[in-house]
Amino acid sequence: MSNEYQYQSRSQFTILTGIFALLFLFVVFGWFVNAMHAKKENQRLTDRVHYAETELDLLHSRTSILEISGDEKDVTPKGVLAHADLERANLHGAVIDGGDSAFQKTNFRHADMEQATISGGTASFQGANFDNAKLAGAQLSGRSASFQLSSFVNADLSGALLSGKGGSFQSMTFQGATLIDAKIVARDGAFQAVNIDGCKFQGADLSSIEPYALKTCHFSKPPTYNDATQFPRDFDPAREGWERVE
Repeated sequence: MSNEYQYQSRSQFTILTGIFALLFLFVVFGWFVNAMHAKKENQRLTDRVHYAETELDLLHSRTSILEISGDEKDVTPKGVLAHADLERANLHGAVIDGGDSAFQKTNFRHADMEQATISGGTASFQGANFDNAKLAGAQLSGRSASFQLSSFVNADLSGALLSGKGGSFQSMTFQGATLIDAKIVARDGAFQAVNIDGCKFQGADLSSIEPYALKTCHFSKPPTYNDATQFPRDFDPAREGWERVE
């Protein structure tokens, strides 16, 4: 009887040991897989930032050549970081100065761009994608025809500054974006046919936008505003279907 009991005890101990060993192996394997995934993701982001740095070095070298030769026709930088894939890149506090056509169709989705200062020339940021990007306190500026067809779906633009001139912001989207305390500088017919569906404009400064341009904006879910929101003269947000909140 004693031998049988000892045999059963040893059997149970062996089974439990095997179970714990399997669990340990699963934990180690899961850790290994997560570590490899994190390593690949970090390498991917590092490669993207390296690409951005390379493009900026190229811009600076072209600018130096321009200053030496004075031949603007041949060496004017065009399309800095155009079509670049900077999704989830860490650009927190970055300062990037591009030329004409810079950042066209660049992918900034989910990127951390808080407090960044990014500027371009004519036709910059066209078709760029900032969906779900963190842009709190950022400053994005372009010249004529900038930001056309760009997308800021669900982006956080709290306290940000966006500026462009004639033709800028046309047919772009801010759907679901947070623009609390943000400032948009858009003169000379800018900000036309913009999607502002469900945007939060509490405390935002929209006073530089022409009233007729702001009236061309469209939405299904009313954008929100409060008493601190600054509108251009002759624009009544309540009449245009905007929702006032406290």
